[in-house]
Amino acid sequence: MKHLILAATIFLSPFFNLHAAKLTASVDKRTLTRDDFLTLTLTLTNSDIRLRAEGIDPNIDLTRLAREFDVGQPESHFRYRTERTHGRTTSTLKVPLFPRTTGRLRIPGFHLEGLSTRPIDIHVLPVPANPTPELFVKTGISQDSIWIKQSVEIYLDFYYRKAIRSAKLGGDLDAEPLQLLIQRLPDSSRTELYHGMSYQVIRRAWSVTPTMKQSYTFFVPDLWVETEDGEKRRFPVETLTLSVKATKTSTLLPVITDMPVINVEAPDSFAPGTPLSWRYVITARTHPANLPEVLALPETLGGARLFFSPPVKKVEYVNGVPVTQATYEVSMLPQSESDIRLPAVKLPYIDAASGKQLEILAQERTVRVNVDSNRPLPQDPVATAEKSSKLPQPAHTGSDNAPAWKITSMVMAILWLLTVSAWIRWEKKRSQDIHKPDHPHQSSNPTLQKLLKMLNSRTVEEGLFMLQKQGPIDADIVKHARNIQRACYSNLSVSPHELEKALAAFQDLLRKQQRPSREESWQHHLMREYQKQKTR
Repeated sequence: MKHLILAATIFLSPFFNLHAAKLTASVDKRTLTRDDFLTLTLTLTNSDIRLRAEGIDPNIDLTRLAREFDVGQPESHFRYRTERTHGRTTSTLKVPLFPRTTGRLRIPGFHLEGLSTRPIDIHVLPVPANPTPELFVKTGISQDSIWIKQSVEIYLDFYYRKAIRSAKLGGDLDAEPLQLLIQRLPDSSRTELYHGMSYQVIRRAWSVTPTMKQSYTFFVPDLWVETEDGEKRRFPVETLTLSVKATKTSTLLPVITDMPVINVEAPDSFAPGTPLSWRYVITARTHPANLPEVLALPETLGGARLFFSPPVKKVEYVNGVPVTQATYEVSMLPQSESDIRLPAVKLPYIDAASGKQLEILAQERTVRVNVDSNRPLPQDPVATAEKSSKLPQPAHTGSDNAPAWKITSMVMAILWLLTVSAWIRWEKKRSQDIHKPDHPHQSSNPTLQKLLKMLNSRTVEEGLFMLQKQGPIDADIVKHARNIQRACYSNLSVSPHELEKALAAFQDLLRKQQRPSREESWQHHLMREYQKQKTR
């Protein structure tokens, strides 16, 4: 009997476990090369739990794979379907894995709600030696060691000699630490001959300017490529290092690590009393932030005040290094009759070879005075006013321009009188329009005009409506008003005598319709009571 029960249990157990929850793990390939990747798929069936590797409280920990693989972006799917009147749920999680090294690698098992997967062994082969692969990537940095605030170029070159459908980076350039300036440069393309093979090359580059004395680590993003024949490749993240040296000076001014060029743009001559402007143009292979905002110049020159405009900076990148041109404009209003010697500009910079601080001095310029002998020199208005106040003022005897100002005054007076008269006429017309009596019952037809006057309204309809608002009216009033209105507008020949009779009858009906006010009714009632008592 025991053997029979055991055999029945073993035979029926698959049917009882047919709809039990199940967690499995699989890969699309177990052998691959170092530059290839595989896809790990986790599947959970017959469970209301969904596989999650991201977000809050994930139930699948992918960090266990980070030791031997670069983990890509996971994708999760969930679906529900019916099979033979029984529901079936499936939750799937797919994640691409990129091997870090060659040899035998192991994907560990995953555990969830008492369910487990088996470990999977992966065999990674080295990339076969091929001097001319169809696709490959080169990364680099223009210099390994620089001074503080000196700029370098970091680049990623993608070489290909087969048709590609798409190529995109998995992110942007990252760095540790973050005390630096990063500027992405425009993408460029070229054709290059590499080991006798012609390649198309696309370059993505960044200009980097460190601001601290320390070692920097840069992470060039990974590159995802899909070819026209359906091949998918991923080139992993590359790591670059940069050493930054401190300069041999403790200056707090912006640092320029290459000798700049200073040009002075000024006119050859000037006239006293007219504005004089000149510009200092500085060109340096440095970041725009390293050029000063204000030049070290005096506030006055030859007794006149100097005015400084904000600098205008333009930057271009040559081989990943910024070349900045800054223009500083200076203005003044000279009053003297002597030549002006423009102030010199000193700009410190760091010698890239020795690290010592040096200075560059702008070329001196002298602007000649240009005095016109046929006209008097303009003078300072304040001094002129003080001088004129001390001198006796001559009596005014007229001038050659007297007729001109007389004519102008006369024209202005005439225009003023015309304006005042026009305004007076406009005000008079406006007051007449305001106080003009309203005649609502005017009409071209005299009979209709009399009817509207009896109704004290602009139209017959309005008059009848106002009567109805006062209380119920006799139907004969409405009938007579309609008949008179119809006679006025119709083409029927009605004698004036008949119209006068109709108007008189309508007026009698209106008198009968009028009701005395409460005050008048009360007075008549008292009068009647008084008459009754008097007769008794």
